[in-house]
Amino acid sequence: MALFFLTPWFLILALGLVGQEQYVVQATLSSPLNATLMIAWLLSLFWHAQLGVQVVAEDYVHGWAEWTLQILTRFLCAIGAIAGIAAVCRIYFAA
Repeated sequence: MALFFLTPWFLILALGLVGQEQYVVQATLSSPLNATLMIAWLLSLFWHAQLGVQVVAEDYVHGWAEWTLQILTRFLCAIGAIAGIAAVCRIYFAA
């Protein structure tokens, strides 16, 4: 449900920043509201991705490959979420 509300916000924000200078993008993401919403969007996005791959793996992959795919998916989604949050925090606290 979070992605239902956060994705339109993200699309409006991202499309509004296309072609802008770096300092404008940094200033926009330095806003507490935008930084918080971006972190919420990232967490929701990676959680949704992990659940989607998990369902596909449970349905179509079996044996050791399923187990390996489940672990790899969780690891990659966790790394992606941590990297995204670190990037937002770096922009937010640098300003």
